[in-house]
Amino acid sequence: MDLFLGWCFMLAAFSIESVLPTSTTELSTTEAATTSTPDLVPGEVNNLKTTLTTSSSLGLLWTASTSDVPFTQYIVFTSKGGECLRAVYIPCPPNDMIYAAAHCNSLIAGTPATYDECHGDMSYNVTDLDSNTDYVVSVAAGANFTVGEKSTLTEKTNIGIPSPPKGFRAFVNSSLSVTLAWTPAVHQDGPTTYYITIGEETSLNSHTFQDKEYVTVGGFHNTFVLIEDLRSYWKYTFSITVATPVGNSSVVSLNEAVRTDESAPGKVENLHIDQIPDNFTRVEVFFSCPKETERHGDIKYYILLYDAQVNYTHNVTENHQGLNISAQPESNCNYSRVVPVTANVNYMFSVVAHDSYAGNETTEYHFAKVGQPGSVSDFTSTSTTSSSISLSWKPPRFPNGFILGYVLYVHTEDGACQQAVHIVCTDCQSHGTFRVEDGNFSISRNISIQRPETSLTNYNVTSLLSFTYYTITAAAVNNFSIGINTSLAIRTDIDDPAMPGNLFVTVLNASAVEVTWTPPVHKSGPTDYTILVQQATGRQSSTFENMENVTVNGYNSSERTIGGLWSSWRYKFSIIASTYKGGSRPMVSERYITTQESEPCEVQNLSVSSVPGNFTAVNLTWDCPKERERNGFIKNYTIQYSGPGAVHMVYGPYEPEDPCNATHTAILPVRPEHNYTFNVFANAMYTGKTKQSNVFPARAGKPLTKTSKEIFISTAAQSKDVATDTSFTVSFDSTALLDGTNGKIIEAGILVMKKNEKTSKRPENMTDWDTWRNWYKWKSSGYKGSYRPTPEHYLIHARKRRSASTEKDFISYSVGVDANCDSEKDQYCNGPLEQHAIYKVVAVACTIAGCTSTEPFGNFRTEQLGADKNVTPWIAFGVTTAILLSVIIILVIYM
Repeated sequence: MDLFLGWCFMLAAFSIESVLPTSTTELSTTEAATTSTPDLVPGEVNNLKTTLTTSSSLGLLWTASTSDVPFTQYIVFTSKGGECLRAVYIPCPPNDMIYAAAHCNSLIAGTPATYDECHGDMSYNVTDLDSNTDYVVSVAAGANFTVGEKSTLTEKTNIGIPSPPKGFRAFVNSSLSVTLAWTPAVHQDGPTTYYITIGEETSLNSHTFQDKEYVTVGGFHNTFVLIEDLRSYWKYTFSITVATPVGNSSVVSLNEAVRTDESAPGKVENLHIDQIPDNFTRVEVFFSCPKETERHGDIKYYILLYDAQVNYTHNVTENHQGLNISAQPESNCNYSRVVPVTANVNYMFSVVAHDSYAGNETTEYHFAKVGQPGSVSDFTSTSTTSSSISLSWKPPRFPNGFILGYVLYVHTEDGACQQAVHIVCTDCQSHGTFRVEDGNFSISRNISIQRPETSLTNYNVTSLLSFTYYTITAAAVNNFSIGINTSLAIRTDIDDPAMPGNLFVTVLNASAVEVTWTPPVHKSGPTDYTILVQQATGRQSSTFENMENVTVNGYNSSERTIGGLWSSWRYKFSIIASTYKGGSRPMVSERYITTQESEPCEVQNLSVSSVPGNFTAVNLTWDCPKERERNGFIKNYTIQYSGPGAVHMVYGPYEPEDPCNATHTAILPVRPEHNYTFNVFANAMYTGKTKQSNVFPARAGKPLTKTSKEIFISTAAQSKDVATDTSFTVSFDSTALLDGTNGKIIEAGILVMKKNEKTSKRPENMTDWDTWRNWYKWKSSGYKGSYRPTPEHYLIHARKRRSASTEKDFISYSVGVDANCDSEKDQYCNGPLEQHAIYKVVAVACTIAGCTSTEPFGNFRTEQLGADKNVTPWIAFGVTTAILLSVIIILVIYM
């Protein structure tokens, strides 16, 4: 848009020569363009804005440029949609030259503005604009063929009052509808709505009209509308006006009324037949035109037909072609004709009006012969539901009087009358009184109808039971009597059944129950029963979940045995009756049942393990049987096992039952190095199935650790009677040493060491014991450490003597009594000890699991060789000699 306005301003500068009558300048447009310099271009006006906007004008206000470049006029350009519409020039003193823009309508804005106006606040009102339209307005100062910098704004004019549409016209579609069409105005003055007024003729051919309806069409470009629900062959007027939010256009109307097309006329009015007095072979027929609004065209003639009802099964049309009556009515539109008839015969007369179409028939009876009505015609059932039967029938072919109504009787299969219905004509009182005498019925109804002698009658029998046969009888009632009965046998539809009753559940055993019930009071169709079995989510849980649905066929079924249940488990039951239409509400048992108890299944996770640090007991653990396999209230458990030292036991009891929330543990005595098999079973009302463990070998441990005092005999350690210069005797309790509590002792013996040995090393296992230092190696090491004097399996062959106590076995062993050990370097040998030395002993016992040792024991002293001689002089001699040797060494060193 700015580019286009710039082009407009250039054109204004280039083309002003032709519109400057007072100018003495001879510059061409090219010269004007090329000789202008930026220094001479007037500055941009300031603060351009609108002060007032209407639907056809924009009020502008601006302030002169602060530039020093002089100017002689203002140019106001207005454009719309990219098109330059006009340029308005406002002369300013001292020069009144006029600028024109090419392709724009040029106007001079009246009286030139004053100098103060041109150089102060200027205003101008742009007029003759279209409403509801966007405009771009630019203002620039001009001087000497030069257009200054422009100031531009965009503004939209206000919504205006619209112009009326053009070419308003109507097209008749049918007897009931007309299409209206028009052309919109050239310009859209705002959001547009069309209002159409429909005028309807007040009466046929009255040429006066009254407003019937108003139709609204939204949208400027919507140009047609369908007008429906009009009267057939009737005149209408149409007018249209256009509206925007600010006002309406003038009204445009069609030049003449529009008539809808013809259609079939309605029924004639007031048809009746009168017997001509004293003449039984002629009757007079009277009728009137159809109602004015139901004529639907120009009625040309009427056709009168009449049938002779000679008997109940045969009609005779006496005027086969019908009597054509010209449509030239009397002023009150009434007609009458005298026609021949046969005496003592009933007739049905009909009259039909004709325009371009045959109209609707109107009938009337003439009864020359009266009495009991015949049976109704076309008596049928049109539809059924589970609780109703819809019926339809036509009047008797031979009414033999005026039909005043009908009676219906509904009987059940056993012949009982379920209900009686009186269907009474409300507009037949002038022909007689409806009289019917009925007995007592379960239901009695009175229903009103109109014109039963000519129209189809429909009735819906309700309050019936589903899937039940009914016999329904219908008879017409005239002004003389009740007619001949016509009957139908009909069955109602299948329905949702009622709820079964008296649901009971009887426990048969640990896995089955018997469910009994009573069928619904009424059979609503072929019926099946669905028993919903719910089991508790846990043995003692009050929450239940669906287990299975058991189907039982047949309405008369009333019991079912349900098996496959869990023992000692809670169950709930409900039952639903169903047909193919749907199911009843469930009948739910009052409370849950519990199946009988049975033999518990095996315990779970049976395990045997050693007790840490204890080789004479095992840890037996197990869990309850699976919850659904407990089959009762578990009171305790029986533990049985075989092997030395086995003790059967009962684990428990529990009251009221084992909660089964933790693993069970029992500590049982065993003997090392024996095999055991454990059996555990749960006990409820019945003894449970046995769960057997794997064979468990009780393993050996190291021998029990004994103190030295428990093994060795203290008095024997100090005895001088049993010592020599190369040996001593030690006594110990073999029972304590060979204690097999933790396993069979496979090796036992002693270690010997000098008293001053500090070593704490002991044999830990059989390998250590079998490889311990022998006498030869001990001697070779200078009698350092300890050695083993006892050979393999020594205790088996050792000499035994019984002590004074009967509870202990003492063994005496002489250490250092073998003289030939120097030749047995690799054998365990009990070689001689050093004389006059003190020794300690350590007792060692081994199982297959390892060895244990006592602390060193005793002060066993060997004797001194020749112990009865006085050795004091020798000692003095030795001391003296040592002193002398020391003095000699010192003298040698210092010399």
